Amino acid sequence: MKKISAQLIKITLLLLVMLAVLQVNAQRRYSPLAISDINLTLRNDVQSSTISGLNNVLEFDVYLQDMDAATPFELATVQAGIVVNPAIYNGGTITLAISPGSSQLGSAQQPSSVIWTMSQNTIKLTPKTGPGAGNGTIISTTAPGTRVCRLRMTNTVGFSINTTANLTVNFTTSPYPTKVNQYIGGLNTQITTNASNCFSLLNNIVLNVPQWTGATSINWTDAGNWTAGVPAAGSSAIIATAANQPTIATTVSLSAITVNSGAVLTIGSAGKVTVTNSLTNNAMAAGLVVKSGGSLITTGTVTGLATVESTFPTLPGGDWHMISPPVSDATANTFLGMYLQEHIQSTNLWSDIKLTDTPLLPLKGYAVFTPGAYTANYTGTLNTGAIGISNNMTRTNSGANSGWNLVGNPYPSAIDWDAASGWTKTNVNPAIYVQVNSALWATYIAGVGNNGGSRYIAPCQGFFVQVANGFSTGTLATNNSVRVHNDVPFYKSAVSNLVRLQVSGNGYSDEAVVRIMPEATAEFDGDYDAVKLFGDVAGAAQLYSLGSSALAINAIPEPTLVPIGMRVGKSGTYTIAATEINDLTYITLEDSKTGIFTDLKSGSYSFSFKDGENEQRFVLHFNALSVNDVEKSFANIYSNSCTVYIDLMGNTKGDISVYTIAGQLVATIPAAQGSNKINLANTGNYIVKIISDKNTVVKKVFVK
Repeated sequence: MKKISAQLIKITLLLLVMLAVLQVNAQRRYSPLAISDINLTLRNDVQSSTISGLNNVLEFDVYLQDMDAATPFELATVQAGIVVNPAIYNGGTITLAISPGSSQLGSAQQPSSVIWTMSQNTIKLTPKTGPGAGNGTIISTTAPGTRVCRLRMTNTVGFSINTTANLTVNFTTSPYPTKVNQYIGGLNTQITTNASNCFSLLNNIVLNVPQWTGATSINWTDAGNWTAGVPAAGSSAIIATAANQPTIATTVSLSAITVNSGAVLTIGSAGKVTVTNSLTNNAMAAGLVVKSGGSLITTGTVTGLATVESTFPTLPGGDWHMISPPVSDATANTFLGMYLQEHIQSTNLWSDIKLTDTPLLPLKGYAVFTPGAYTANYTGTLNTGAIGISNNMTRTNSGANSGWNLVGNPYPSAIDWDAASGWTKTNVNPAIYVQVNSALWATYIAGVGNNGGSRYIAPCQGFFVQVANGFSTGTLATNNSVRVHNDVPFYKSAVSNLVRLQVSGNGYSDEAVVRIMPEATAEFDGDYDAVKLFGDVAGAAQLYSLGSSALAINAIPEPTLVPIGMRVGKSGTYTIAATEINDLTYITLEDSKTGIFTDLKSGSYSFSFKDGENEQRFVLHFNALSVNDVEKSFANIYSNSCTVYIDLMGNTKGDISVYTIAGQLVATIPAAQGSNKINLANTGNYIVKIISDKNTVVKKVFVK
């Protein structure tokens, strides 16, 4: 008996020690870290209907998860206070119920009572009496946890259109607190609850979303095609299958659009659609179509595929077009059977893309030749959000013909090159160059464009940028902040001190811009000047001004003589006009071959031009010219093949001198009636000065 008593004493002592350890562990675990041991969450909200067409039911789940996998959580009791947005009532009466069979708690703990206090806008999920230690449900540690129950809100009418329930968890006694109790060491212990461990993970779906029926037409703005009226700005819409599927031909801004399986939503050529929250297409690529000319901006999540169309205008016989994919998974197969090329910066040449599975990368540009009118169909996942070019842009060497990188608009909407935010442009000149067709390039820089050049770049449009001289690499990246709805083909602002020249002939035209900016420099300035890119149509005359190279847009610091050149491969009659003059009093064009001065503010100048003659035969004057300058000019000065020609009219005597731009004298000869010529060793800009017994003439020429 004594031996048995000793064993009992040992067992008793062991049990007491174990109980003490459990109590110590319990104290360690739940004070003060108890708040991190659980998560009570609201999840899985969905709207349905018990009355046809009313969409008057809203359901959601309440879950409890054990966040400490090391120690089991035995539930004692749970209650929840959930506050509802009263804007959803729509004048109806709300009732609350627990969906039968929805609870995953043990049978003794499954909630059976919920109180709805409409005056307090509060759902009160009431607790059951704790079943006692050892009988409580062990809460799951795997997300989302153990479902306490699913609650169903039913309205006597449809919920208010385009509202959200905004269900939130309450912790104060008024109107009703949320509490969770656990058995710890056999004791029913309340856990501290607040917004850090009890919160909503609901989608906050928009209630009573207008749903497309197509009852009367394909017209988006016809209320007869919707269950709850035309979707208001900032609301949501559901596109269901119907005999008439919708086409958007106006400006629409919504929070969310869902395209059901089998349905089709078309954004027409005049459609401008913005979706700020979520765009979901459950109908594959054919279920969401953006027509050429249409525009789609997405600033939230995009789920599913789409088809974006792009129609190419073309010259007779076909034409090259610079393109860029608006979807992330486009391949060369988009242009199956056509010539598709990429530009190689290091050689400034083009390389054929021959494999049809070659990826077409977002923000990168390509060139495609279409033999006639053609509409490309880009099918895949819409580009949205931040996009960077796949590899840094490069510049192999200095000079106007280096550093050219073909990039493109990656979105199914226009983009703003001058957007205040959203761009990363590192070591990249701010000019952009778009090939209009084989004869013409459009250019834009610093608020000025020519040939339709604009700050706005169309969807699917490829364009060239140039890495700045002095850098071997550059970076280009963008995001949704640059996206805009804009189909204006030409951006023209009230830019001061500007003249826009246009040459026309043979059915073609081309522009060159000269502007006066005190912050500019006399030589090429990457911040304000744009180089001239030439087309390859012989009969298309192309105009440029001369700095250190041919310029499409030329910013000069002050009024001065500006040499103007024209390149064309076909003899004929051409006309130069000033189509825009801002804040300039005098604009006179001098033809150094004929000696004719034309006031471009009063009219245009027509002239004959022979293929192969000197391109730089014109000079633009910004200052007033005397009668003697205009009507009695006695010298025609021009250059060709490193030779300066000076044709003197009348019996002229004097000296002819040639200086560098820096003022260094490089040649001088006596003036003689008729033709005089001076051979020069180097190309560049020179000053020719003629001093006679009657006149002095000073002229700037470019020698190549």
